[in-house]
Amino acid sequence: MKNVTTWGINLTLATVAVLSVLVFAGCKKYLDKKADPQLVVPSTLKDIQALLDNTDEMNNIGSGLAHGSSDDFFAVNPHQLLNDGTLQAYTWQHVLYVSTRNDWSIPYNTVYVANLALDLLKDIPQNASNNADYKNAKGSALFFRSFCFSQLAGLYAKAYDEQTSNVDLGIPIRQTSDYNIPSVRATVKATYEQILRDAQEASSLLPDHPLHVTRPSKAAAYALLARTYLNMQNYDSAGIYADKCLQLKNDLMDFKTEIIASASAPFKMFNKETIFYARLGSTWLLNINTYVRVDTTLFSLYEMNDIRRQAFFASSGSYRTFKGNYTGSSGIRFTGIATDEIYLIRAECFARKENNILALNDLNKLLKHRYDASFQPIYTSSSNETLNIILTERRKELLYRTLRWMDIKRLNKDGRNIILKRVIGANSFTLNPNDGRYALTIPDEVVELTGMQQN
Repeated sequence: MKNVTTWGINLTLATVAVLSVLVFAGCKKYLDKKADPQLVVPSTLKDIQALLDNTDEMNNIGSGLAHGSSDDFFAVNPHQLLNDGTLQAYTWQHVLYVSTRNDWSIPYNTVYVANLALDLLKDIPQNASNNADYKNAKGSALFFRSFCFSQLAGLYAKAYDEQTSNVDLGIPIRQTSDYNIPSVRATVKATYEQILRDAQEASSLLPDHPLHVTRPSKAAAYALLARTYLNMQNYDSAGIYADKCLQLKNDLMDFKTEIIASASAPFKMFNKETIFYARLGSTWLLNINTYVRVDTTLFSLYEMNDIRRQAFFASSGSYRTFKGNYTGSSGIRFTGIATDEIYLIRAECFARKENNILALNDLNKLLKHRYDASFQPIYTSSSNETLNIILTERRKELLYRTLRWMDIKRLNKDGRNIILKRVIGANSFTLNPNDGRYALTIPDEVVELTGMQQN
């Protein structure tokens, strides 16, 4: 889908990039900068929708650091990672952000555009003639803001803990395009309340299905709510919203007939499982196949009759690289939301509620679409056994989508005791469960300009 630039949206990226990199610190040197007289100020619903349809800005929002800090892969030669702060991320040290376009600034750029759209909508009367377009624009802006806040919280805040969420530090909750207002970190509780509030309001405004999957929809908002509640370990609500989503959108690709597993990029962009399309926005070296290989223990989980073994991976010497992106490219990472994730959320929630039959139904439905014709449905005698299988399948199905980092954080709160380790030469690095380093360091420049507390 081409970017929509019908009224010359030079406004968004040149100025927004400067502003949100600094998290709208209110610095006078930026306030004094004169406006370009050629910039066109958006003022109509069509203008606002064009702002939100700029896919380069609104859909390139996945977190490279979330992937780079996870255990989906290992670096072939870690010393190649010295140039852009990537080695620090790989070994869970204080991250050096060399580029101003990074995992902090990119989502806050998108938040700024969403807030700008919401502020502009306040000046446009909503009436019978524009009601559908107005609701779509407002709902889309709220969805994008919620989606980005959830990405930022997953990276820069501790895992949600009901007992400490009202004191744990979250992220700045920007709700206005006025960058004179200082940025301060909210609590984790307030952060997640805002994510949920935005997504819930978006779900009440958006159409069931979008004109295109680069746009948000009611199904996407329900999916985001399911994902968020899952990360909060609120499995009742996560299951409810996963079910709401799947009532609207439940397509699964049959890997036996609908893809060519041996192809270099087996999955089409905008395929039938895509609920909301987004792709990785940052360019950390750890996201490039040249530098990394799939974790060998992870690859060993795939059975010989599992089509994902061929569809997701390409041989590279003794190891494997990942090619299973839902982007139409072996090298561009999918960071949106797809139905496979939502089936796994609902299955997990059923299992945690000890509804073993329904959990197995969802699990087997997914796996029937992933294995060859020899697949035999899984049956277990306990919900706990089913839960363990579902978590393993979540590991196998959703790798390289930047979801693993949040999974590790929440599952360690659940007592899963996942310990991450890296070995570089004679040096070994370990990240223990619930370590404070699961909240990554904020860019030093942002901390210096705003005075907000560093992780």
